[in-house]
Amino acid sequence: MLQGDGVVESVRPSISNRHRKTKEYTWGTYVRHSAGALAVSASVWIGPLYAPLIGDVVWHTETGQERAISDSLARAKIGDISVRCLARDDLTRRLSRVKDVTDQSLREHVRGFAAPYVPEVWLRQDVCSRITDYINSYPRPGSPEQFSAVRAAIHETEHVSGVTSEPEAECRSVQHAISVATAMRRATNTVDATKLLKDNYVWQQQNPKKVWPDYNLHNCYRGGPYDLHLYEQGVPVVFPPDALSHPNAGW
Repeated sequence: MLQGDGVVESVRPSISNRHRKTKEYTWGTYVRHSAGALAVSASVWIGPLYAPLIGDVVWHTETGQERAISDSLARAKIGDISVRCLARDDLTRRLSRVKDVTDQSLREHVRGFAAPYVPEVWLRQDVCSRITDYINSYPRPGSPEQFSAVRAAIHETEHVSGVTSEPEAECRSVQHAISVATAMRRATNTVDATKLLKDNYVWQQQNPKKVWPDYNLHNCYRGGPYDLHLYEQGVPVVFPPDALSHPNAGW
């Protein structure tokens, strides 16, 4: 549920998208977010740990930047998910309330988190800024840092949909990366996102020690356990090379 450092339409089910307001949410938004929050707070395995975040989900008013990212995710048909952009220290404090992360190095590198079935994603402020830069830079090519931030947001939305396994969420996110990133920019050509995803794979191969084990792409290959078969529906998918995706390759 954490994320460390990494018109084409997604085929994932579309959740009705809200019309966001600067000062307030619609009544339907309160109902949906409250329902999601209650579902999580009532779950046995999460229990009360996420209670401090419930107020964020129900009452937080999105800033212009947060709303722009949320709207771009909705445009990519990810669903009705809010985004909260937080300073690094604030993100770490909130994270410490919901998850016992004893590895200080990991705490310092966490870029975002999300809870299953809670329609909100918490991201570090610099990640949000890179996402908006990516969205607004079109038609100029995006940068690897911008695309990595977009991938972090996509990864967290996989947790919102109920995926709790980090490797599965990471594999699902790379399968959605090209189509979602393209749609977020209101683009129709997938060349930029495809190149950036391939570049990201190269970076991971060249920097294996910088990839947290929980976010590895083992078992992320065509026909593998996490294959969503999106390519069968015309969605552009580029799986990781064998050096990253083979269960025993280089590890």
